[in-house]
Amino acid sequence: ALPALERGLASKEARVRQGAVFALARLAQPSDTALCAKLAQVARKDALEDVRAFAWLALGRIGGESARALLRSELAEGRSLVELGYAAFGLGF
Repeated sequence: ALPALERGLASKEARVRQGAVFALARLAQPSDTALCAKLAQVARKDALEDVRAFAWLALGRIGGESARALLRSELAEGRSLVELGYAAFGLGF
């Protein structure tokens, strides 16, 4: 299931990307560090704010040191208030 969901992260359809992020938040494990890095890319670069927000929250849901480090990095870099808010919320999981 994870490879198909990872492919969904690159879909042209925002609903597919958002659904893939949501499912990965539930299914991924903290040891899936490469997947966490992909989610961080989605969180930083997706065209749709909702998808970016879900990706930050997904990292928080997945947990583990790798995901927390990515969330802390986002907080330190301080891109936008929206991104900061969701990254902070993700750390709270």
